[in-house]
Amino acid sequence: PRRPIPSGRINVRTAVLVAFSLLMMSLLSAAALDVVRGLQEHSTTVVMPWSFILAVCTAALIVFYNGTAKHLGGIGLLTLGMIYAVHCLIGRPTTPLLFLSMFLLCHIFLVSLVSYRLANKRPRLAWRDIIISFGFFALFIALAAWIMQFRGTFNQPFIQMLIGPSCALLLYIAWAINVLRDRKLTPRKKGDRLMLMGIF
Repeated sequence: PRRPIPSGRINVRTAVLVAFSLLMMSLLSAAALDVVRGLQEHSTTVVMPWSFILAVCTAALIVFYNGTAKHLGGIGLLTLGMIYAVHCLIGRPTTPLLFLSMFLLCHIFLVSLVSYRLANKRPRLAWRDIIISFGFFALFIALAAWIMQFRGTFNQPFIQMLIGPSCALLLYIAWAINVLRDRKLTPRKKGDRLMLMGIF
């Protein structure tokens, strides 16, 4: 009831108009990135519009998550991780590095899993859901690792780029331990806090 649409602060028509406008702006921005990339490469061949394609994929994953996946337990958590993993590639889709994408997929999936269990959300996660989710999760990570191996980017200089995200993750884990130890918070509030800060 405190959210903008249920409370009546924003009517549904305005919300749809704003959401649609932001979607169109994001797709146009992604298309503009492809044009700039094509100009920078001075290529006579047609440049694949990867930024635009990834932006469309991100939008499709968001719609799938909000419309269906968030009601499917483990599949929803995996979809949430995929949204962030695909979204981070829009700015530089031809990067030989997929570390950040893999890192985000792992982080969001695991944080979502812990938060979902703590908040006791519905539908409840059965062991079958968790096993299936981890199976798809391992498949995506293996695919990304294979692509990097194929491109020859599994080497020391590139691996050093994980130092920054790893330090941020350690800070998050230290903060999360304090939240989990706080006896004043209910499990649901703990889960919500872990999720919000985890996404941030």
